[in-house]
Amino acid sequence: MHGRVKVRTTAEQQEAKRKEREKKLKTYQAIHAKIFEKRANKEYDDEILELTEKILTSDPDVTTLWNIRREAIEQRDNSEHVTIAKHERRLTETCLGVNPKSYCAWLHRKWIMMTYANEKEEWDEEIRLCDVFLKYDERNFHCWDYRRFVVSKAGIESEKEFEFSMKKIMDNISNYSGWHYRSKLLPLVHPDPENKERPAESALVKEYELVQNAVFTDPYDQSAWFYHRWLLGRVESPLIISCVLAEKNDNDLLVHVSLTKPVDVFSVVLTIDGVECPVEWTSSASFIWQARVDAKTAKEIIVRAEFSAKQEIAVTFTSDEETLGYGLCDSLQLFRRKKTQSADAVLTSELESCQQLLELEPGNKWTLLTLVFLMEAIDPIGHKDTIVAHLVDLISVVDPCRKGYYQDLKSRFVIERVVESIFRNFRNPILDLKDHGLSRLYHMHHVSFVTELDVSNNCLSSLSGCQHLLNLSVLIADKNQIAEISSSLARLSRLVRLSLNHNKISSIESLSGLKGMKLGYLSLCHNPLRSIEDVKTVLRTRFPLLTLEL
Repeated sequence: MHGRVKVRTTAEQQEAKRKEREKKLKTYQAIHAKIFEKRANKEYDDEILELTEKILTSDPDVTTLWNIRREAIEQRDNSEHVTIAKHERRLTETCLGVNPKSYCAWLHRKWIMMTYANEKEEWDEEIRLCDVFLKYDERNFHCWDYRRFVVSKAGIESEKEFEFSMKKIMDNISNYSGWHYRSKLLPLVHPDPENKERPAESALVKEYELVQNAVFTDPYDQSAWFYHRWLLGRVESPLIISCVLAEKNDNDLLVHVSLTKPVDVFSVVLTIDGVECPVEWTSSASFIWQARVDAKTAKEIIVRAEFSAKQEIAVTFTSDEETLGYGLCDSLQLFRRKKTQSADAVLTSELESCQQLLELEPGNKWTLLTLVFLMEAIDPIGHKDTIVAHLVDLISVVDPCRKGYYQDLKSRFVIERVVESIFRNFRNPILDLKDHGLSRLYHMHHVSFVTELDVSNNCLSSLSGCQHLLNLSVLIADKNQIAEISSSLARLSRLVRLSLNHNKISSIESLSGLKGMKLGYLSLCHNPLRSIEDVKTVLRTRFPLLTLEL
């Protein structure tokens, strides 16, 4: 151990220790063998309890021995259960003294209480036990979990536990378990009148003040910052329809509906040319739902829903020659969260406080990241350049060890702003995402109507997400890190042109995802694949109808 003087031992002392260890091992093995012999013979007497106790008091993490002990207890007469329960509580307390984070000991104690505890005094004693162990280690999550169990059984008021969480946080603001417990209690103590699972807005204001004091006390402690992010997440994004795509086939009409959130049950009203149509909706992804209707000559399709609010999106065909139509929601509804004026004022105040803190602690990653989330919640368009600049700082200077996480955040933010722009000023179904340093493709299901997508000169390692672009005919993904084509692209029945120049495709098998697609043109220039002997011949054999560029 650090700070301790190393004591040299003689060969004689080492030999004595070796012999002592061997003696202990033989004793352990003998007891262990005796326990299993008695279990095999179903001898659940006092001796098997004594033997298991001998081992568990020195090594409380042997799950099998606790199970054997439970088997033995269950075989005892009901008249003994009160005495046994008291003894088991003393035993587990002793074992927890050896290892306060023993899963097995906490679980056994929970089983004893669930099975044999009847009196309120017994549950009160458990609360006192939790107080003791949390005094030893205030971040012992095993004890916090056990405390939640005891509180639920003992009928202790949430308000009292809420005060307890404050006490533990005041003792140590780094107590992550205390902050987490507080997050579970807040909606119970201060429920939102409209949604009991969420905390009231007035309570959130007070919690922001508490967190602000904590982060100014220690700006580098992550516990309070995580709680702050949880508070930010309490502002709910509405569930709405983002896009309706209607596709006419030779035999029927296929309607695709994209949502801003995934749902398990999809219930909307579909009206075609003024007549309500009962249809069966299916989903391959819980935020995209489809229905087939025998209405290939339809002129107007209207989808009505009532999720967060009443909504109606219409798709109109102006001529019989049109086979594809789409309707979009208001751009401001896509990625914005519902906020009241008072909530907006609180977030603005938080933003100003974080900006002050950044001046005091320049380069603090938690402050920078929280600024990003606050700006995004308040006005993502107005703060767009600052948000991107902060994320670039986090990626390249402040916290490069986690650059993948920040790159994903930046990718999501940039794509959201581009998609909002398309919804706001729709002119043509082309999505241009080149030169943004994207690491992933987000929200592609919202733009299932686009015909062309350009994601050139990014940091993409896959084209995951593109399978939702049902109307796509041209995909340009040059200068990325793509090494393989997923079979999910086979869903793109309209895709005819694919460009993958300057990527990392190194084998013919990496292109197996193209099998069955109706591509007319494929460009693979400047890929490691070019070094394979007779690669052009092999590819033309596999894809005979394809115009190929290497």
